[in-house]
Amino acid sequence: MKPTLPLLALLALAPAARADVPPGTPPAAPAPLAAPAPAAEKLTLDTSGWLILNTYASSGALNANDLPRFARAGASDEAALGMGVRQSRLRLNIGIPSDGLLLNAKLKALVELDFMGGNTLGSDDPSLPLVRLRHAWVSAAWPTLGNLAVLAGQTWGIVGGPYFAQSLSHLATPRFAGAGFLYRRAPQVRVSGDVGGTFGLVYQVGALAPIDRAGVTADAANGAPGPVGERSGVPNVEARLAGVFRPGGKATAELGLSGHYGREKYSFAASADRSAKDVTTDSRALALDLKLDLPHVQLVGGAFTGENLDIVYTVNGKGVVADPVLARVSNVETRGLWAQAAVTPVAGYTFLLGAGREDPRDATLPAASATSSPITRNSQLSAGALVNLTSRWRLGLEATRYVTDTATTAGKDTYTANQLELSTLLAL
Repeated sequence: MKPTLPLLALLALAPAARADVPPGTPPAAPAPLAAPAPAAEKLTLDTSGWLILNTYASSGALNANDLPRFARAGASDEAALGMGVRQSRLRLNIGIPSDGLLLNAKLKALVELDFMGGNTLGSDDPSLPLVRLRHAWVSAAWPTLGNLAVLAGQTWGIVGGPYFAQSLSHLATPRFAGAGFLYRRAPQVRVSGDVGGTFGLVYQVGALAPIDRAGVTADAANGAPGPVGERSGVPNVEARLAGVFRPGGKATAELGLSGHYGREKYSFAASADRSAKDVTTDSRALALDLKLDLPHVQLVGGAFTGENLDIVYTVNGKGVVADPVLARVSNVETRGLWAQAAVTPVAGYTFLLGAGREDPRDATLPAASATSSPITRNSQLSAGALVNLTSRWRLGLEATRYVTDTATTAGKDTYTANQLELSTLLAL
């Protein structure tokens, strides 16, 4: 009997049986939908910054009207009044995709500019400031590997620790600079990490550019130009190790020990009684830093000792005494300490009180002359109040007294000056 037309139609529509599937096997379940591919990481750019207006009034002579570090000789009635926006900053935070490489490291970068690069060429108008590069770095971090991080670029040095005194007036030049606080920014490569729990250990070690404030060698005109640090062929090395107490995951106490080592090479031209000579000398520092976060009170401070430390802005402009006649270089030795208490009785109101002092070793300073009076001690005492006008807008009033002792041909002189600063900062 021939199949009926409906049966033939059903057979025509039925799928062919697979040879490897036994008869009677139930049909396979439909294949699940493929999971959507994870979204590719994207480069992110986040702009921010500060708009700052600083107003300052001083009585007595200072080394600078804006952002001074020490008092100097001058008329007893010397005074100054000024305003500036040079400490304003522009910042670009960059998030970088790792593309699944570098063990899925968290990659980021920062570029930060301010306007402390001097005035426009040929102008003495402080309302025409030049842009200055503060920070420019990229870092890779692995949070699951003890917060291991590698940074390459320009940022703060390591010696002296990472904590600054609070201020709205002294930002480009930190409060207590030249009076116990060490600081620098430099191109570098550093490795850091943070291990432990309630009791943790933080470490940093880096190789920094061997730049030096001495600029060029004393006899550059005789064929030996170049920064004395770079001519040594040795990078600066800095490291820090700190213990941290952080109950509940929030750090409340940190004590750090840091160090600095560098080398410089000076060249002296030939004279009638000797041939040309190269002389090397080292720079060294050992520093302690402390931060305590207590209810309504934050305490920060530090202390250091070392030699040839002009690169970290100790108070005398040069870290060595060079004698071209004897072809000899000797280091200036110095030490210092600083501390600040920040009291916040209620949210939005902070009161500041702090002091700092640097005390170079007199016997290592250059001899005083009619044109040179090396500083033998420099002290700063500063107090202030900071008020949050909004979540992004702050107002600060700060007063600082500078007391500076200098060596002179007749003995010693002491100079004093006072400065009052009113500042406003808007965070963008």
